[in-house]
Amino acid sequence: MASAVGHFIVGATLALPFTAVPSVRKVVRPVGLMVCAGLLSAAPDLDTLFFGVIPYAHFFGHRGFFHSPFFAFLVAMALSLLLLALSRSCTILASAWLAAAFFLAMASHGILDAMTDAGLGVMLFYPFSEGRHFLPWRPFHAPPVRLSSLSLRQVRMMVRSELPIVLVCAAIAGMVRFALSLHRNRKRAEKPL
Repeated sequence: MASAVGHFIVGATLALPFTAVPSVRKVVRPVGLMVCAGLLSAAPDLDTLFFGVIPYAHFFGHRGFFHSPFFAFLVAMALSLLLLALSRSCTILASAWLAAAFFLAMASHGILDAMTDAGLGVMLFYPFSEGRHFLPWRPFHAPPVRLSSLSLRQVRMMVRSELPIVLVCAAIAGMVRFALSLHRNRKRAEKPL
């Protein structure tokens, strides 16, 4: 996916089902988790700040190490362990759920970028390979890396290519969240008084 907005929305919706987990709700508010996941999903593109300083094809260049699922795993583990250490209400179970939410959100960035129509591929298989890859299905229009060369026509193409996937992700996450809430409410109703 090309745009930061698209990445943010997908990351936030991937965290939506985790907002139904009671141990997670004790640590973080649902909106807070979704915003954090959305920001994590967009974060790998911070490597574009060094565009021109670090070559595109470099290990630390755009769509390199910081776009890899391995890096997403490292960040997710570090953040969940930090919450476990700092929050009195964070249990090991909640920390594991949060790590999963953070990982899915951040790893989605590289996977979605591997579905774009331009640029170099993404370092999807690091640490096993430093090769860059695209997925076979590439429906997303990628804008230029420099925002100054972005045109209105390219913005329209991005929105048209991203909107269906964003809506599908939001619908699926919403349905999973709704199903988890129904399950939790049914369990509460079955508990003897």
